[in-house]
Amino acid sequence: RCVQETAMQATDEYMTGFTTKAVHAGQEPDSDTHSITTPIYMSSTFQIVDPANPKYVYGRVNNPTRAALEANIAALEGAKQCVCTASGMAACCLIMHLFRPKDHIIASVDIYGGTANYMMDMAPKTQGINVEIADLSDESKLEKLVKPETKAVWLESPTSPLLKIHNIPAIAKFCKEKKLILIVDNTFLTPYLQNPLSMGADIVFHSCTKYLGGHADLVMGAVLTNNEQLAPQIRKFSILLGPCPSPMDCFLALRGIKTLALRMDQAQKNAIEIATFLSTHPKIEQCFYPGLPTHPGHELMKTQSRGFGALIVIRVKGPLENGKKLCDSLRLFTHAVSLGSTESIVNIPTMNAYKEKPFEIKQKAEPDDNLVRISVGIEDAQDLIAVSYTHLT
Repeated sequence: RCVQETAMQATDEYMTGFTTKAVHAGQEPDSDTHSITTPIYMSSTFQIVDPANPKYVYGRVNNPTRAALEANIAALEGAKQCVCTASGMAACCLIMHLFRPKDHIIASVDIYGGTANYMMDMAPKTQGINVEIADLSDESKLEKLVKPETKAVWLESPTSPLLKIHNIPAIAKFCKEKKLILIVDNTFLTPYLQNPLSMGADIVFHSCTKYLGGHADLVMGAVLTNNEQLAPQIRKFSILLGPCPSPMDCFLALRGIKTLALRMDQAQKNAIEIATFLSTHPKIEQCFYPGLPTHPGHELMKTQSRGFGALIVIRVKGPLENGKKLCDSLRLFTHAVSLGSTESIVNIPTMNAYKEKPFEIKQKAEPDDNLVRISVGIEDAQDLIAVSYTHLT
C-alpha cells in the first residue's frame, strides 16, 4: 500500500501528561521477548504472513522501530500522522513535494539557512516553485503578499538568529480564510513548549537532530499533520522518495525523547539565568532572549507557548574578531554548529549556518557579524555564568 497507517495517538486514559507520553506512547513491551525497550529492528525486509494485509514489508516503506518513534512524536504534537525522515532537510524537501510548478510560497525571512537555500535556489530550478521571503513578525503584511498562485505560508517561531516571534494563531486564521497551507518549523521549542497544530497550523516539522534526540548523536527529521488530504500525500512521497531514517537512529531518538521535558526544563532554566547575566554585561551590546521582558515578542510568546526555549543570541561590542575570540575561548561552551544538545554550544551565525542563506535573504534579514548564538545545555548554570564572566572580562 502507498499509505501505511500507524496508531498515532495514545488512547490510554491515564496517558495525559507530556512526560508520560514521552516515555510510553508507541512503546508497548515487545510481544516476543517482553523487553520494555523498543528493539532495534535492523531488517530490510520482513516475512509476509498475511499477503492480503501485511503489517511490515520493506524497510523503505515501514519499520517497527520507526513506527514506534512516529507514534511517539505524534502523541507529543497532538498529530494524527507523523513521518520520520533521515534529516531535517529531508523533512523540508518532503514537504516541498506537495507543491507544483508555478506555485507560490511565502516564507519568513529568518528561516534555517539550508531551508532558505533550497527554497531560493533548488526549488525554482528543479520544481518550478516560487518562494517569496518576507518579515512575517507583522502578520498584517501577509495580505499584500498573497497572489492567486499562493499555496502556503512557511515560518519558524522563534526564528534564528534573531529570535523573532510570529503570531501563529493569527497567521493560521489568515491562512484558513485564504485556503493556504500553514507550515511551521517547531524545532527550537519542541512539542514540550509549543504545539502549532493546536493553534491551526496544517503541517509541523522538526529537525529531530536537535532537542528531540538531544545528545548530538543522530541526524533525523519529522513531518506531522492532522490534515486528512495532506497526510496520505506525505506518506506516499516518503515511500517513493525514500528519505527514511535508520532503525538505529530511531532507537536513539526514542531514548532521547524520554528525557525531553527534563532536559528542556534544565536548559531553559539555565538560559534565563545566563540571559539575565549577559543582558547587563558592559561588553554585550544587546542580548536577544524571548524570556527577557525587554524582548519585543515576550508577551506574545507567553500566550502561545509554555516556555521560552534555550537559545540566546548576543551582539558583542567591537569587531567580528571579538565574537570569534569569545567562541573559541569559552570553556564548557563548544564552538560548533547545530543546537539542542546536552552540551552548551556557541557559534557565529554569519560564519556558519547563515552562510547557506541566499544573498536576497541576507539583505532582508540584516545579518550582523557581531552576533553570537548560544545553545544553552543542561550543565550547572553557575558554572556556565562563571566561565562567561571570566572570558568576557
